[in-house]
Amino acid sequence: MTEIEEGLISSLNKNTYKVEVKHQAHLGQAEEDLEALLDPELDDLQRKELLSLLVEFIDVFDLENKPVKISSKVKHRINTADSQPVKQKPYRVSFEER
Repeated sequence: MTEIEEGLISSLNKNTYKVEVKHQAHLGQAEEDLEALLDPELDDLQRKELLSLLVEFIDVFDLENKPVKISSKVKHRINTADSQPVKQKPYRVSFEER
């Protein structure tokens, strides 16, 4: 292996480590944020299990409050059987009626 290749591998390892450390720090903060949202009436085992599940699927949560963007990657269809879908324009209601 040449010096250039060794330097490149060393550089990649350092950058990977930096990203991993940053990810771990973000994950730790996210875990704290999620734990603060848990119901205080849960017992310790329930809290641990729920937190573990939430951390496992942390990528589906928007913990940074970024604006949601439009996506065309997922399409869905609602089966209404023989009925036509309901199409209705939104209508205004007063603040008190909401």
